[in-house]
Amino acid sequence: MYTGQLRAAGLAKESPVGTLKTPPDIFIAYVPPDSFFPSITLLESTAVRAVPDKIAKVTQGPGELKGMKVKFEVEPENIGEHLMAAFGVDTLVDVASFTVTLNVNDHIDFDAGAGELNAVLTPGTYAMGTSSVVAGSLCALIKSVMEAADVGATYTITFNGATKKLTIARGAGSYTIKFLTGTNNLKSADSLLGFTHADTGSAITHTSDSTTAAAVYQHTFTRLVASQLPQYSWWFDKGVKYPQFVGCMLGKLDFSIKAKEAVLVEADWTGLAYDDTGTSKSPVYSPLKFFTFAEATVNIDSAPIQNYDNIKITLDNMVKADHVVGSSIYPAKIYSEGFEATVTMDLIIEDATQYAKFLAGTPMILEVILTSGEVIKAGKNYSLTLNMPVGNYSAASYPNAPGLMKINFTTRGVYSVSDSKTVSAKLVNSRPTVY
Repeated sequence: MYTGQLRAAGLAKESPVGTLKTPPDIFIAYVPPDSFFPSITLLESTAVRAVPDKIAKVTQGPGELKGMKVKFEVEPENIGEHLMAAFGVDTLVDVASFTVTLNVNDHIDFDAGAGELNAVLTPGTYAMGTSSVVAGSLCALIKSVMEAADVGATYTITFNGATKKLTIARGAGSYTIKFLTGTNNLKSADSLLGFTHADTGSAITHTSDSTTAAAVYQHTFTRLVASQLPQYSWWFDKGVKYPQFVGCMLGKLDFSIKAKEAVLVEADWTGLAYDDTGTSKSPVYSPLKFFTFAEATVNIDSAPIQNYDNIKITLDNMVKADHVVGSSIYPAKIYSEGFEATVTMDLIIEDATQYAKFLAGTPMILEVILTSGEVIKAGKNYSLTLNMPVGNYSAASYPNAPGLMKINFTTRGVYSVSDSKTVSAKLVNSRPTVY
């Protein structure tokens, strides 16, 4: 393996857990060297001391896939699986991102056989929704105005998040959408809905010719109230062999945000078993650019701060793998013993209020927001927010004088499942399903 070259790694969420899932769901170009390996503890047999001058007789004792580290550049489509592995719960929300503008893209002219009908969309910004049953969505709005124009007919609107195509189906009877020759063709909603500026044929169902504008989705990751976090299968390109690791649980996730550099994450995993006879895969990477230090904003107590560096955010699940008597050399059970979030940062203090909080150890709110230069659609950028609603200063070095008041501090997050004061992460991208 050549040091300094990005190599391929594949990751897939297991179902059922402990069973190899292949091929990977996502490929990551990681920064070598990684340290995925089996750690085998050799236990002496009773015969070793009896015949020390003979063959060293040793039984192969418990083995564990631990100290498995991999580092990669963080970007909006390659970090979701790791956030899911760290927290365990992903709550998906369709963000309002489709804008209907008065007399610009608010008309749908159509003909169900008895002459032209005109449906007018209410101006506003809407979430697309998966179908017209989703209240308040653009799909629901389309259904409402078309049924209002075509009295007695029923319409069903569905949106495929994977293909980004919209389907408009009439309950009975064919119809034509007149995006080109309709009375209101100059303010037609064709581009908003993913159709070309042309009349459709006569049919009972019409699906957009091309994709709509990308839908925007927010994934909110919160800690699963259980010791059994999701488990994953890993695949690695080692150049000659392609080892596969099974039943892996994320032990620790370290985000590193340093001036003039890319945002990096180092993941520390523990696993149950491995197989070095995996076959070659064909990696397909996300085309998005990674986050950089210049794209980071730090808020303390809901107010932005300046002059910070060397931010490290650590999410520790305290993962442990246990053996049982009579089992194989590999662990029989893997689980999380707890959860701890810590943040360290270099900060030049220019605010007397915050400095007083440092001295007093007053709880604080910390939020780190990474906003990518990559755009999902106009006005909506990819982003990642790491939020610590309550943090306690656990250490802070006293600044030297004379000079700038530059403090290196450590903050430990307060984790509570009984209220909203829980460390969480929000990832905004175009993925329509939970991780």
